[in-house]
Amino acid sequence: LGLAEIALRCGRLDQALASAMQAGATYSDTATSLGGAEVNRLLGEVNLRRGMLAQAIALFDRSLRASRTLRAQVPYVRAMLGAAEANRRAGRPRKAEDLFTEARALTQEIEQPTLEAQAMLGQGQIARVRGLAGVAGPLLDEASRRFERLERPAALAITLVERARVALSQGRLDEAGRLIVQARRQAEAAERTLGETSGAAQAACAGAAVAVALGRLDLARAQAGEALRLAEDAGDEQARVEATLAMAEVELQADNLPAAVTAYNHAQSLARTCESPVAEGLATVGMGRVLMRRGLWEEAATTQQEALPRFRTAEDVNAQALALLGVGESRRNLADIPAARQCFADAQRFFHDAGDPLGEAEALRGEARALMDTPEIEAAVGRYAQALQLVERVGDAVQDERDRASFFSDRALLYTEAIYASAFERNANQALDLARSYSGRADTSGHAAASQRLREYDDALPTSGNDLTKQEIERNKAIAGILTDARKAIGK
Repeated sequence: LGLAEIALRCGRLDQALASAMQAGATYSDTATSLGGAEVNRLLGEVNLRRGMLAQAIALFDRSLRASRTLRAQVPYVRAMLGAAEANRRAGRPRKAEDLFTEARALTQEIEQPTLEAQAMLGQGQIARVRGLAGVAGPLLDEASRRFERLERPAALAITLVERARVALSQGRLDEAGRLIVQARRQAEAAERTLGETSGAAQAACAGAAVAVALGRLDLARAQAGEALRLAEDAGDEQARVEATLAMAEVELQADNLPAAVTAYNHAQSLARTCESPVAEGLATVGMGRVLMRRGLWEEAATTQQEALPRFRTAEDVNAQALALLGVGESRRNLADIPAARQCFADAQRFFHDAGDPLGEAEALRGEARALMDTPEIEAAVGRYAQALQLVERVGDAVQDERDRASFFSDRALLYTEAIYASAFERNANQALDLARSYSGRADTSGHAAASQRLREYDDALPTSGNDLTKQEIERNKAIAGILTDARKAIGK
């Protein structure tokens, strides 16, 4: 049984399974009930790593029943923590939370600080997914301190990754990056000194997400590829799904649609195999976003709408908001403006309540686009101003000059849309202020992208023709003049 535990921690799942089965046979022959309970708990851990959640839950439940009958408190808590984690991954947060809460109370009674820290980690993960950063932060911070004090580097690495994900969702990109570096160091220490393989893939995956937020797609692609390799080496199917989704996101952001489709399809297949409804839903939403890039609006709206129920069941706030953004944009392009605005408003509420500034900015941008279609120009300009305020709050806090410039360059389209809205309102001063603000923040690639988009807006404005009134011609010429001045202010 001890050899099985070691093999599991080292990612040698076949060896762990063989040793556990051998131990189980001996315990069965000698009618040793406690040993049998421990074997079932360890087999549950193996199945958890393999993504076989239903089987893992059944094994943990068997271990729980036997441990409860024998009044074996530590084995009982270990099995309970395993069952809680399996339910969390299966998208059953309420069941998982109940188990983590009960386990934490028991660990305090029997003075098991490591197991209590594991329960706190689980509670923090559930709170993060629910968008409750104020709850998740203290739980994860305390779990980190305990794992560090108890010298549990692999568990510490995973906890640091969760803290990084909270920081990322809050727009604290530098803090997220620092936490990921710390997590990588702890994961490396765990493998070097103890042979444990847990944590490294998750850290690389989170690193890819931070790189995407910064617009550093080459770095994100490298991080996602490394996460995939590490997950496969560790036999961690959940991490493998997350890494595949990260790679798909990178390719989507890079407009490499064939590669994105391949990755999303693969992630969907992996998620089904490892019984992860949220990951499967995220892959479905990803495919919907690909359909949006291809202009297949009705199919995109339907695809992303179908994923929403499983996200609600899992109480995953970010996933719900992401799907709503896609449905809203699809409905806008189908000229269903009321439905689009409702989706954007719901997404904004989710992001705002979760304290996610970049997500909220995307929702405001979506509503601004819908208002431009109505057109309600003044309201659209206001929404763009709110979105830019949130984006600049995040971007200006990035300390590294290259990362900061990359962050703003990646948001060229947001700025040019805001400039166009101001030009359409014929507010030349505001349009020029936005252009100068963007020029001072972005790098040359951002300048070029913004200039190109402003030129496209200019070219699309008709300034002559029998179908136009004199007033419309004068208006369009005025808008074109403002766009030209804005393009000059950007400098390219």
